[in-house]
Amino acid sequence: MLASETRQKDNSFAFKRIDEEDGGFYYFMPMNLNIYENKVKNI
Repeated sequence: MLASETRQKDNSFAFKRIDEEDGGFYYFMPMNLNIYENKVKNI
């Protein structure tokens, strides 16, 4: 996966895939135990 752009603001990070790979942004943010238990664990 190749990135054509990256962004960083406060505690989040994002990158955009190159257009040849359909573009689109991917966003990342820090996860703590509370976020994991309430939003990830039961999925």
